[in-house]
Amino acid sequence: MRTLTGDMFLGFRRFRGTAGEQHSTDPASGVRNGPGYGMDDGTGAAEACRLAGAAFDRYRATPDTLRAAFLRRIAANLEADGEQLVTCVLQETALGEARARTELARTTGQLRMFADLIDAPDWRDPRRVAATDAAPEVRSRQVPLGPVVVFGASNFPLA
Repeated sequence: MRTLTGDMFLGFRRFRGTAGEQHSTDPASGVRNGPGYGMDDGTGAAEACRLAGAAFDRYRATPDTLRAAFLRRIAANLEADGEQLVTCVLQETALGEARARTELARTTGQLRMFADLIDAPDWRDPRRVAATDAAPEVRSRQVPLGPVVVFGASNFPLA
């Protein structure tokens, strides 16, 4: 079982927001959950974007098999901490245990689905249009273009 600290992770270090502290509250009981989470003043978000940009080219060059293994490892880690996650979901959302477990299974299932997609040789959608007298041969495929960063609330507690 991991201990929640209220810290964020940026790169390989812990980061604590300095713009106040936020606690979750159990909607069923009104009891404040701990720990408090340090709110970001924008410097953490900017650093996360900088780190994502710096890591992008190296990650794009990572073989698909390693990317797929990375997603499967995330799913396995979530499942390993599943009981603690379900408890947190119950305390923070009052959704009910069955829904919390469904959310965990949906999240890990989606991670594995994307891993399976990456493992499929045609995910890059390679295409070739043969040359003609009027035009040269054209080849295309899907390639990662850059990081996508989303900071926002969600009504899916584990997504």
